[in-house]
Amino acid sequence: MNKLLHSITEKHFVTAEDVLRLRREVFGDHLVDRHEAYQLFQLADSAPAGDHDWHDFLCEAATDFFVRQKDPCGYMTEADAVFLMKCFGAPETVSTIKTDVLCHMLKHATLVPRSLVEFGFEIVRAHVLADGRIDADEVNRLRCFLFAAGGDGNIAITRAEAELLFDINDLTHGEANAPAWTHFFAQGVANHLMAHIGYQPLNRAEVLRLEDNLADHSVNIGRFVSRMFSRGPAELPKQANKNRLREGEAAVAAQVTASEADWLADRIGRDGVYNDAEKAVIAHLKSLSGQLPPRLEELARSA
Repeated sequence: MNKLLHSITEKHFVTAEDVLRLRREVFGDHLVDRHEAYQLFQLADSAPAGDHDWHDFLCEAATDFFVRQKDPCGYMTEADAVFLMKCFGAPETVSTIKTDVLCHMLKHATLVPRSLVEFGFEIVRAHVLADGRIDADEVNRLRCFLFAAGGDGNIAITRAEAELLFDINDLTHGEANAPAWTHFFAQGVANHLMAHIGYQPLNRAEVLRLEDNLADHSVNIGRFVSRMFSRGPAELPKQANKNRLREGEAAVAAQVTASEADWLADRIGRDGVYNDAEKAVIAHLKSLSGQLPPRLEELARSA
């Protein structure tokens, strides 16, 4: 493996033929180990460019090690997140190929530590700061991190994440941003103000407990009867109440409150300039709710 890595490093480019040899080395035992993952990330630093097969292979190998191979499958541990961030280095030094690897892992994970999602935000912020604009690829990566399985709200965007969107919008104001940014920004802020936080993944301990129960195939009549009674008709009213509560929460969340309107008005008016992305937020909110709180109506007229 070391000899192969050295020969590739000297070229600073990973060919499709190199990837075939790497596959045989790494997947020869059907598993990616910790040292192999570390070596592949080192290779990504010394030879980030390559045929498309190199990008796909690195994403696949890293996702296998960090997401698929551990029990329960799909859940990344805190220790692995720390190791991964150590392999990546400071956010401003993370290459494009490594950023794509992180996105790929998050898309295929059930739950990852929050620290890793925040690390992804810092990478995008650093890339945007480097050239002062946000391109289409960065919009897609930001979308991945915002809706990652370790995000604060998972489905809904939180206040901290909405603030991040505004920070990036302020940093890139007046630059040649990707057309997708205006639409994504407007939807993201509206999501924060109006979306209901729904599905929350189980934590690792809960999943492991459920898997242990499913793996227990022993016959136990007492346990079977106990489960039948504990999960029988008595559970139905509880579930109905939960459904009604969730519907009520969603209805409340779909309204922009006065405090939310104040936050948005203050955030948009912070620099005294209303750019296209910020105007799109107001227009999008108006299309969703029709009637806006008075301060937002006033802001809409000013903008």
